[in-house]
Amino acid sequence: MQRIVLYYQCAMAALVISAALLLSACSETTVVEEEEEDDIIVLVPEPEPAPEPEPDWADNEMTITVRANKTGEELLHELRLGAFAIGWDFPNRIGKSKPEHYNTGEPYTATVSVVTMQEIGFGDRESVPTQEVRERLKELGYDLFTFQEGIELRLWLHDQPDVSTDHLWSAFFVLPEKDSDFPPNGQNSVLSMYHYKTDWRGRQGRVLILDAMFDFHFVPDADDPHYIQTFAREHDVLWGEKKYGTRFAVITSRQYD
Repeated sequence: MQRIVLYYQCAMAALVISAALLLSACSETTVVEEEEEDDIIVLVPEPEPAPEPEPDWADNEMTITVRANKTGEELLHELRLGAFAIGWDFPNRIGKSKPEHYNTGEPYTATVSVVTMQEIGFGDRESVPTQEVRERLKELGYDLFTFQEGIELRLWLHDQPDVSTDHLWSAFFVLPEKDSDFPPNGQNSVLSMYHYKTDWRGRQGRVLILDAMFDFHFVPDADDPHYIQTFAREHDVLWGEKKYGTRFAVITSRQYD
């Protein structure tokens, strides 16, 4: 009997010890180390520069920037990059240009408008020589162009309205402010600017031509064959019936910082 009691006591003791060990194990705090998350780098694209404002064709006024220290070769390169159709002798004329043909000071802006021969009082004339047109424009208070100002205007207009629309800005002449402003002989030099989607030969182009002719005359009527020949030249633009006639770009003001 005593042996049974002893076995019982041993079994109870073992049971108590096991329970104590189990309770101790459950009371221990298990620490689980959290893995550190890698830093996530979000690449935010840089904002694209604001596009250059498009010319407002509805308004007969443009403001162009005349940049500083541009060479003739640089401006010629920009014309070629823009796929402008330039006169065959234009590179040669630029090669003959001088520093005074370009802005070597600070950049400035110029406000440009277009006027017709009718508006400046030549509507009843069959033809008007270049010098008389220049003098009349100056009498009316307009400024004319330096060589660089003329090129900057053409670059700014880029895809101007097509000549078939007879828009005021679709085709015009640019005259020099002083006799020496357009190389090589400014007095008889004229810049022609126009744009056509397709001419009769199926060609397209943003046109800039520098003509140098003696005794150059302008014809007020756009339907006159002489006007078409001298203005469109080898491009043979099909004008049809037109409203505006021969017209000129003029500078109404220059703004300096």
